[in-house]
Amino acid sequence: MIRDIIFELDAFADNMSNSQKREEAIRQINSILSWRSIIIPSTLIGWVIDTEVAAIHK
Repeated sequence: MIRDIIFELDAFADNMSNSQKREEAIRQINSILSWRSIIIPSTLIGWVIDTEVAAIHK
């Protein structure tokens, strides 16, 4: 589910800056996780997003 969010944001938000894409992805992931009562720091989510984006670009 998280990977799908990252792919959609990358395809949909080409006109946004990378930092805006990243913040939107963090916001959406936090929303999903908080709905399930899972609390993960935004810094850790940002690191995972950066790792996924690097893997996608590779």
